Amino acid sequence: MPRSVQDILDHADELAKRFEDYEPAAGDERDPHVFAALRSAVVSRSDAERSIKAAVADARESGYSWGLIGSLLGSSGEAARQRYANKQEAWPLASLSPAPLNGARRWAERARKRRAARTRGRPRCIRRAPASR
Repeated sequence: MPRSVQDILDHADELAKRFEDYEPAAGDERDPHVFAALRSAVVSRSDAERSIKAAVADARESGYSWGLIGSLLGSSGEAARQRYANKQEAWPLASLSPAPLNGARRWAERARKRRAARTRGRPRCIRRAPASR
């Protein structure tokens, strides 16, 4: 709902009055050291994640398997590959998107179902008696 300029100015005056009249209570104060400790922990985690990514890349270049890397990270090899593999290694056909392959898979699955529906109830291989001459 559009507001007039006067409505906006009145609302701004109300907010300014509430701000000016605000008196903080003793319970409103927060300890800034807790925020600083949390920020420091987040920065440390970010640094650790960056060094893990670099170490995983070095391990892969040295020929270590995803299974071994995953066991060191406390996960499966597949989970480690999904999280830390670069795009070229994770999807060898990087120039192709996976969508065409998914479409081909769906098409092949539908064709298989149609074939199965056509042959339902018939034996797989029908041998015919040799024609008499």
